[in-house]
Amino acid sequence: MISIATLGPKGSHAWQAARRHQADAHIKLFTRITEVIEAFLRQETDLAVIPVYNTREGENKEAFRLLESLTPDCGYWVDNVVLPIHLSLGSLEKREKLRILLGTKSVLRQCENHFAKIYPDISLLSVPD
Repeated sequence: MISIATLGPKGSHAWQAARRHQADAHIKLFTRITEVIEAFLRQETDLAVIPVYNTREGENKEAFRLLESLTPDCGYWVDNVVLPIHLSLGSLEKREKLRILLGTKSVLRQCENHFAKIYPDISLLSVPD
């Protein structure tokens, strides 16, 4: 069985991309891109799936730096998995009472124009996932 290292938790965008690439693979989850690449380089997994590009934010510089460090004898780029992302805003309170929005750094950046328009005075707090 193929094993894939990627970012977690289960259900995350990276996990979905890994599952789309190889539906029956064993997926090993990590919290940072460096951990994903290190596990792959230690041959703990057969493949690694990492986010490399976002249509709004552009290339993921950390991912490209790590990919540049790969040599032909330790690994190479195999394929791209394009994953359409749909973001939703949920609340435990009525919209008028919102004071803070939690999200990953990339989500907050991707939605910053919307948040500025709809919630101009709200605080944004970045969380890992």
